[in-house]
Amino acid sequence: MKEKKFLKKKKREKKIRSDRSERARKWEAEDKYSWASSEYSEGNLKTARVYAQKAINCYPKHLLAHRLLAQICMDERDFGRAAELFRSMLKLRPDDIESRFFAGYCLTRHGSYEEAIDAFQGFLETIKGKRLNQRLRSLKKNTLNGIEESIRILKSRADAEGSAPRDQKQKSPAAEPRQPAAHRQATAQADGRQESLKKEAPPPEDCPPVDLSPFKDKSPLNRGVEVKVISMGGNFSGKMPLKKYDSFEDYNLLLQYQRLSLVKEFDELLCLDHLRNIDKYWYQIETVSSVLKRFRGRALLADEVGLGKTIEAGMLLKEYLLRGMIKKILILTPPSLVSQWQEEMRSKFDLEFATTDDILYRETPQDFWRGQDRVVVSINTAKSRKNFETIASIDYDLVIVDEAHYLRNRRTLNYKLVNSIKKKFIFLLSATPVQNNLLELYNLITLLRPGTLGTETEFKKEYVKRGNLRAPNNPEKLRRLLRDVMIRNTRSLVDVRLPKRFATTLYVEPLPLEKEVYRETSSFIRSFYSEKGEREQFTVTNLQMAAGSSPFALGESIGNLLEKRANLHSDDRRRLSDILSRVREIDHDSSKGNRLTELIRKNEDKKIIFVRYVKTLEYLSELLRGMGYPFAVFSGNMTPREKDRSVSAFRDDVPILLSTETGGEGRNLQFCNTLINYDIPWNPMRLEQRIGRLHRIGQKRDVYVFNLCMSGSIEDYMMRILNDKINMFELVIGEIDTILGNLGSDRDFSNIVMDLWSGSKDDSELKANFDRLGEEIVAARKTYEKTKELDEIIFGEDYEV
Repeated sequence: MKEKKFLKKKKREKKIRSDRSERARKWEAEDKYSWASSEYSEGNLKTARVYAQKAINCYPKHLLAHRLLAQICMDERDFGRAAELFRSMLKLRPDDIESRFFAGYCLTRHGSYEEAIDAFQGFLETIKGKRLNQRLRSLKKNTLNGIEESIRILKSRADAEGSAPRDQKQKSPAAEPRQPAAHRQATAQADGRQESLKKEAPPPEDCPPVDLSPFKDKSPLNRGVEVKVISMGGNFSGKMPLKKYDSFEDYNLLLQYQRLSLVKEFDELLCLDHLRNIDKYWYQIETVSSVLKRFRGRALLADEVGLGKTIEAGMLLKEYLLRGMIKKILILTPPSLVSQWQEEMRSKFDLEFATTDDILYRETPQDFWRGQDRVVVSINTAKSRKNFETIASIDYDLVIVDEAHYLRNRRTLNYKLVNSIKKKFIFLLSATPVQNNLLELYNLITLLRPGTLGTETEFKKEYVKRGNLRAPNNPEKLRRLLRDVMIRNTRSLVDVRLPKRFATTLYVEPLPLEKEVYRETSSFIRSFYSEKGEREQFTVTNLQMAAGSSPFALGESIGNLLEKRANLHSDDRRRLSDILSRVREIDHDSSKGNRLTELIRKNEDKKIIFVRYVKTLEYLSELLRGMGYPFAVFSGNMTPREKDRSVSAFRDDVPILLSTETGGEGRNLQFCNTLINYDIPWNPMRLEQRIGRLHRIGQKRDVYVFNLCMSGSIEDYMMRILNDKINMFELVIGEIDTILGNLGSDRDFSNIVMDLWSGSKDDSELKANFDRLGEEIVAARKTYEKTKELDEIIFGEDYEV
């Protein structure tokens, strides 16, 4: 019995691996095909041909790649290769009528007339007895012309052979091979065929049977003439309306509109061609397809941490927008994630979302909610007395709730708000949908599909064991119901196996003058913040972060503050000016700079060095230049072409890349496996994003991370908590955010850290405050671990795509 179960398990695992491998090849091919399509639309036939061929190599069943490559071959007049591709397409789809015609057409242009006749006859056999539309009638006419022309050429060849001199006729078989049977048969029957075709077909034309390059001459488009569109896919038939187009781009827009109007189902995802800086994985694409086809726009996305629920939600949102199915969108998140969602939507999906930081919200909140079609807002702000009723009165097409486990209690305002919102579609995102008991799951599903699990009493009776709200009853029946509303991809299913990463934090003792400048800066910030309060949160945080990055970044930040804030109190201005004077005394000899020099000299492997401030980047550029080390620079103020050149230089020529915070976003940097954080972001997610540029799918080697941290700084206290208390760098990417979400505070982690730093009177109080925060984080991790165990018991691996 055990052996039978073992064999069954192995068979299932083998099938999963096989399916996973095929899906991976399929989506890799889809990516190559997208590149080919893009290059073809820009007229780069050579590059488009390479990518189309790569798509076919990845996934030989990719029909669209075959079609595109065939079209490119015809454009390049490589009709022999085009004919092979059309034959391959017929093996994939024997009912593809037009491929039969185009195979014959290409064979005639290639000079293979016997094979062309066979292909044309196959086309005629396929359409026999069918009711023909205008398109097929036109192809039939051209087919008959093609057969007649092929027979005429074959007959003329036979006549020429017949009239050849005697010595040529008697050549040995070795000198001239015997003609194929198809040729002899076609020649023998030429007269009879011609007689039968004369009754049915019009006289042959001088021009080719069909015009396969309607877009090569762009001038007719600007003259406002009719353009007949011929598509191998059959998407366009007849003539486009008579219209004057201002440019070829306008005409392309019209073609895109026609394509969108013809895509009725979700078999083809339109959003894939509109994503930027995203590594698309097969399971994400399949999740999006499943939600669109099966779940009808209401789903719980419960992927394990780090698998990209935000990307899946963004792809769904983009898909609905492209199809014109949604307009009014509301994204609800924890307070700390509002800016992250806004940035993700802008940088990855090219979508602008308003937030409550907008002036319109502060002036007229009701006009803001009703006038803005795309809003991302913290759920705390949305549920406030000021906004609840207004939001609940608006008809939204799509609502997305991140960290949806905060809706688990039906008696909370969070739940009541989402339940009250009028919405067409809704996506709930949570890696841990159940944190305490099964009633939380009931509440979430009821938000998505009211009535799916019956009343609460019926649910408890049917699906919860008596006396234990954490233990499911009838688990198989419950799973069948949940599969209609929930997708949960697990790391084991998607086979996310990354090499190890090793992180080391180096606590660098500052030079005496550096230490004095940092101490004076922190002292000023504490007094300034305690007097001005939260309205100066950004100012003081920026100064303290700059001080931790480098004295040179601090000097620039102080200079900007003195220049822009004319209303600064004279005492504050004096103190800042004194600090700036001390900064200018610091030569380019820096404690962290010296430690960086040691790291670079230890080995010659490629390294990427991250910094937050441009002034720090300029300092490091001078430092490396003085050492004689070649390097490339990547920063946000560079043009796309300059960024491409920097990444290429780093990959091929230079050993070091100096990069700002967003450096390499969406770019393949896996050829490098060493990362140095010259300064430390206060948001741990930012730190993970830096590491994620290297430690990701495609990385073949172990990754080494070095964090440079000045002793006694705020980064010192923060890193000792994250590293020593919860081993942050050993966690799965994304887990740290979930753990910090269990702290029970609505404030961003960087604000929590800043409050502790600025609110402590002396070093002993500072240490005590950070120790207490460390214990809270340890407790938050234990809560997270218990939640993971419960989710495993309830869900297991039964809800994958």
